[in-house]
Amino acid sequence: MKDVEPAINFLKQALHSLPQENALDDARSQIKSAIGKIEHVAKKRQKRQENEKNNLAQEWSKKMADAIQRKPMNLQQSKSALKQIDQMIETQKDKKQNTDEPELMSD
Repeated sequence: MKDVEPAINFLKQALHSLPQENALDDARSQIKSAIGKIEHVAKKRQKRQENEKNNLAQEWSKKMADAIQRKPMNLQQSKSALKQIDQMIETQKDKKQNTDEPELMSD
């Protein structure tokens, strides 16, 4: 939520700086709506990131449990497993890189 805090603070400042005139009620309403939408998107984004972390932890736990119960791998299986691990690492790096980049508000 830290990435949207400046926008929320800016809108709150704009809201407080508006004169208390009836003609500006619609503008105040629109600003309040924008603040609510930004906060909603930020909460959804945070919850999604937490869910991804939990899913990844569960996936790794399951894979580790499966690995413990299996027979030792032959060379081909080892190479295949390492390739899969490398792909998982690259996927996580891509996800991290994508979350570090500015994101359009599409939620």
